[in-house]
Amino acid sequence: MKRWIAIGALAAALVAAGRIARPADLVSFSLAKVQIRDWVRQGDIQKVVGEKLYDLIDGFADIHMGYAYADSEHMKLTQGKKEFEVAVYRLSNSDNAYGLYSALRQRDGEIIAVPDEASYSPGMVVLWRGPYCIEVKDVGEEGATQEDLIAVARTIAQEIPGQHPLPELVRALPKEKLRANGILYIHDRHPLDQIWFMGTDNILLLEASAGKPAKAEAVYAGYDLPGGEQGILAARYVAPEDCAKALALFTESVKKDMASVASESPWHTFTARNGKKTLVFQKDRLLILGLESDQSEVVRGIIEKIAKALEPKKDKNKAVAAKQ
Repeated sequence: MKRWIAIGALAAALVAAGRIARPADLVSFSLAKVQIRDWVRQGDIQKVVGEKLYDLIDGFADIHMGYAYADSEHMKLTQGKKEFEVAVYRLSNSDNAYGLYSALRQRDGEIIAVPDEASYSPGMVVLWRGPYCIEVKDVGEEGATQEDLIAVARTIAQEIPGQHPLPELVRALPKEKLRANGILYIHDRHPLDQIWFMGTDNILLLEASAGKPAKAEAVYAGYDLPGGEQGILAARYVAPEDCAKALALFTESVKKDMASVASESPWHTFTARNGKKTLVFQKDRLLILGLESDQSEVVRGIIEKIAKALEPKKDKNKAVAAKQ
């Protein structure tokens, strides 16, 4: 019996870390079944599995691998001189597919009403649908319209059933002043480096290797405050000791450049020489950073709301038993 309990606990940990699929994510889909009106498929649909993706996209598959990439299908569509490249990436679960979507879309893109969520920028639509991330790119001689791109992406998405929730870390973000296209969900630091570079050392322990459990999940969120965009980074680790280590590494990395560092658990305040403050909240497995702000009270309020939303859920049965 103990052996089976241990196996169940391991499986639950791997699901939480995003390396294996949950039952709700086991969705069967193939591009071969999709009929796209007024467009002609050119050649065969190309199926790519695992690290073969590096060969297809010229070595730039690190981002995909950081989200536990499984496989993908690729095809070309034409309509006269219009030409689209379509890629449908299958990830280990819906959370990771959302993460890849958040990394591939343009931060100045327009969120469009296609389930589960989609983003349009000139020449491209990126779409998240359950355990799939769909990318439709305009590569033709004659530029296609926004409506063309969205229609193709929508047709493909409609073949994938179900409704899929956002990752829990994303759901915990307060909505007021949140930039809709300013959210990035990650396990690996590589996508984050494009937004907020913290040096060459992996001080927040954000790393992911194909086939191995991720040590952490994190979300970067941009908030439109009066002083400009404010970055908030919330990370949740597999073990409390990993979270404490990440805080220690961050502190060691930045303290030499600070005018002062103050700590009163669970809060830590790093004041730079220009007066800007980085607020850090660390408790159990949760680490939240409000990066370089001159509006620290507003940022503190956002962090408090995130921390409250991510508090461990109380076991109602245990609570009842304790009262009896």
